[in-house]
Amino acid sequence: MTICRPYLAVASCAVVVFAAVGLAGETVATYRMTFTSVWSEETHPVDFPPNPHFSGLIGGSHNVGVRFWEVGELASPAIEAMAETGSKTLLEAEINDAIAAGTARQVISRGSLDPSPGTRTWTYNVYST
Repeated sequence: MTICRPYLAVASCAVVVFAAVGLAGETVATYRMTFTSVWSEETHPVDFPPNPHFSGLIGGSHNVGVRFWEVGELASPAIEAMAETGSKTLLEAEINDAIAAGTARQVISRGSLDPSPGTRTWTYNVYST
């Protein structure tokens, strides 16, 4: 009999928003996001991996004309690929398609969240769509 232990990644994010006016009167908000991972050999002593990390951050600024996922709905191939393999390629393509359609403004992408446990902080600007 095989017993599988679920792994629970515990993380916390804090986002601070600073609004300002950008070029040509457009609105820009500056966000600072902190990701804190407590996933460790201490919290998960069985089968803790030798290179513990979380996949990179991916997102985008968009208006109400586009949704990349819905609560209670099946995941798109892009969301599934990101969740299962950490690949951001398909989701970045979906965001770029939304940018081309005028429903999104930018891709927000950062590198892997490692090591774990640990803390990473990013600052990025989001412009009005």
